[in-house]
Amino acid sequence: MDFKFLPYTVIDGIPSMSNSYIKGIYDRCVESGLEEILFHDGSINDADDFMNHVTNLGTMFWAIFYRKKMVGFFWLNRLEKTHAYCHFAAFPEIWGRGLAEEAGKQAMTIALKHFSMIIGMIPADNQVAIDYLGRVGLTDLADVPNLLWSKKLECPITGKLMCITREDLHEDL
Repeated sequence: MDFKFLPYTVIDGIPSMSNSYIKGIYDRCVESGLEEILFHDGSINDADDFMNHVTNLGTMFWAIFYRKKMVGFFWLNRLEKTHAYCHFAAFPEIWGRGLAEEAGKQAMTIALKHFSMIIGMIPADNQVAIDYLGRVGLTDLADVPNLLWSKKLECPITGKLMCITREDLHEDL
């Protein structure tokens, strides 16, 4: 598959993505109906919040391109020595053709070059995302009560805890 991953970085004070480009990614999430799913906890409420999150030093962000079109993105945060938390989004134009799964697998390969374990936390009622992460290679660890916050419900909700390790990745090779 012809995917390219562009990291957000700043070299000599010059960012690899403009603020308006990053805000446009958020706008595409809204247009695609993904913002409520991706930002269910209310930590990102608009394009400015998203831009501030992407450009934060505690976030590692990549835009995903397929045939020169931006088709998704992922970021790592809560960066520790051995692990980080991953958040992934694929836009609808690559759904249902195996492309989203391939992009996710390649994203995990990139993430696991930086950390030995990648953790995902998904609302337990989001079976589509849980199934997707399983196809990408993450292992279902547990349903954890009160793991996540729901902005919509204004209370904690049960989350699915999933992960992938470097060893898991090598088993698939």
